Amino acid sequence: MPPRTGPVAAMIVSVALLLAVAAATQLPWQRLPRWSSVLIPLGYAGSVLALNLAGGPNSGVGLVLLIPLVWCALYHRWGETLAVAVAVVAVEVITSVGQSAAAAVTTRRAILWALLSAVILVATHRLRDQLSRSHQESVRLQEQVRQLTLVSDRDRIARELQEQVVSKLFAAGLAMQSAAAMTTNPDVRGRIERSIGELDDSIDVLRAAVFGLSSRPRAEAGLRQRVLDLCRALPHPAETDFGGRVDDVLAPAGQEQVVSVLREAMTLLATDGTIGSVALTETGSALAVTCLAELPPGAGSELSAVRESAERAGVEVEVAGGPDGVRVTWRFPARAG
Repeated sequence: MPPRTGPVAAMIVSVALLLAVAAATQLPWQRLPRWSSVLIPLGYAGSVLALNLAGGPNSGVGLVLLIPLVWCALYHRWGETLAVAVAVVAVEVITSVGQSAAAAVTTRRAILWALLSAVILVATHRLRDQLSRSHQESVRLQEQVRQLTLVSDRDRIARELQEQVVSKLFAAGLAMQSAAAMTTNPDVRGRIERSIGELDDSIDVLRAAVFGLSSRPRAEAGLRQRVLDLCRALPHPAETDFGGRVDDVLAPAGQEQVVSVLREAMTLLATDGTIGSVALTETGSALAVTCLAELPPGAGSELSAVRESAERAGVEVEVAGGPDGVRVTWRFPARAG
């Protein structure tokens, strides 16, 4: 404060508002409306106003009004920054009136502070918008590079598998078919044919692995990875099987629906039973999700709850019992949300 002693009440109000602003930083802002944080710079502007009134025309603290304005321009929205700019101009007008300044002086101060506030507001928000657009463009370019890298890796791995693995498996299958035709023993022929079928299944698994490749970061895990995480979280981890491009069949909202329905069903079925396997298969027009579980007798309430969950989600579901357990199959339309 300057040597002149100002009004005690204004000094007390200034210090009290400044302490209130400092204490407000400890409030749980995540639970309050977003706009409420603008009360901090407004309170600071009120503290400066009281300090100006207490210090008189020689207080020398007028420029500190720029602090709340710059703060809001950097971290708040347009409307909130405009509210603080109006408060800054009002503080200057009230200070001038309290100092008995001439009307022309008060008008000039109001105009100059309004222009200064407008320059700070517009320039800072334009800069923020440009930085935001640059960041979005950078993210888009990174996604394009990731997609191009993924396609290149798929082509390279598919070519290597075709040349080194698939061709050898196919040749082995042809040789075994020739061997099966040369034997008259039905048991030997049956074993050879079963082995040929396993080779065909292995080729299909390799194709699915190539199409299912993904270089997504953990935060952008695809449907395949999310289902694996669900199965690993079970008390007894279930086996998983994927057929086709399961990550690309459904829209993002549809993938969320699959995870939600499957998580709820697993919770119900694993309460008293054991989930043995979960399979996702691309069928062209839909994604079929099959869950095989061993349930104790009298588990009808759990199965009814699974059906009700599917009905609430608007998903077609089929429940069938067999010697290996209860098989629940959901069908999600391709690319549906």
